[in-house]
Amino acid sequence: MPENCENTCSGLVRLEQQVDDLRRQNGADHKDFRLQLQEMEKEDAKQQERFDRIMDNLADLKADTKQVNAQLATFANKADNVEKLERDVEELKEKPGRTWEDIKSKALGWGVALVLAIVAAALGLSRYL
Repeated sequence: MPENCENTCSGLVRLEQQVDDLRRQNGADHKDFRLQLQEMEKEDAKQQERFDRIMDNLADLKADTKQVNAQLATFANKADNVEKLERDVEELKEKPGRTWEDIKSKALGWGVALVLAIVAAALGLSRYL
């Protein structure tokens, strides 16, 4: 320090004033940084909460999907059983028709055979009379 400058030196006063201004500015900057950091932490907590809810929903959806797949498998088996039952019913519905057709065809065959037998007998008997 120069000797002519005591406690009231204008350069020293100016430097002290600048240091005080810098300290106040740094304090304000630090306060702003802390506030911004707190806001970022709050936002991060909100994002984490959203993420946790999304993960919970995904877990629920996964469980629901497994349950639906199991139900679909059951329905597919039931659908196969229904198709088998439908085929069986169709066969049973056709069976009386086939039986009736068989009876008619056999009756017709016996009728024709009877007529032929009568004709043959008549021809054979008329030769001997």
